[in-house]
Amino acid sequence: MSLPKIEIPTYRVNLSGINKTIKYRAYTVKEEKVLLMAVQSREQKEIMETILRSCQECIFDDIIVKDLPITDLEKLMVSIRSKSVGETTKTALSCPHCEEKTDIEINLENMKEISDITIESVVQLNEDYGLQLKPPTMSSISDNITSEQELLTNSIVSAIQNVFDKENVYVFSDYTDEEKNKFVDDLSIEDAKKITEGYLSKLPKNVIDINYKCPHCNKKVKRELDNLVDFFT
Repeated sequence: MSLPKIEIPTYRVNLSGINKTIKYRAYTVKEEKVLLMAVQSREQKEIMETILRSCQECIFDDIIVKDLPITDLEKLMVSIRSKSVGETTKTALSCPHCEEKTDIEINLENMKEISDITIESVVQLNEDYGLQLKPPTMSSISDNITSEQELLTNSIVSAIQNVFDKENVYVFSDYTDEEKNKFVDDLSIEDAKKITEGYLSKLPKNVIDINYKCPHCNKKVKRELDNLVDFFT
């Protein structure tokens, strides 16, 4: 007689970027071992690839997690982590007043999404040409970024869905990486700012509000934590 297989509870999370509620489960002991091995390697690419595989295995819907908008992917990651190993985690935060670090317990269930209603997904570059923009995904971000300029170019490339004029629509994904990078490199600084400041900086993001009294200087600290993907491991 074989041992019974214990059913793992399932949960749901709403991902606003794709406007869909996703069914998921917590990860298993075996999957946690693989995650820990990746973390111990300290190789960021390996860690992220392992996280993406784990998230893919934990969902029941027919979607590809690496193609999710980054905000949705981050929310899914944190939700899976919360149900797998606990809703709370500790992190060391620096006080803005005295710069001393304090270990703070964070409840991941307090994660919320904030957005800027002034964001515009269509950017008019001039009288002739404009851009249709989209939230970047993990699959659209290059692994080979070695400079701030490359990071800027890649961020803009990953956000462009179409280029259009009065007569044509140029689907950006139809072009080679070299062609897309050259297009972005040839933009004026002003046009690049229309994308980075008018769109990318205003994309929705997940945050957790933190309020505590610094034990070192006794001053109250109020912070907004983002980049929550770090809490997955």
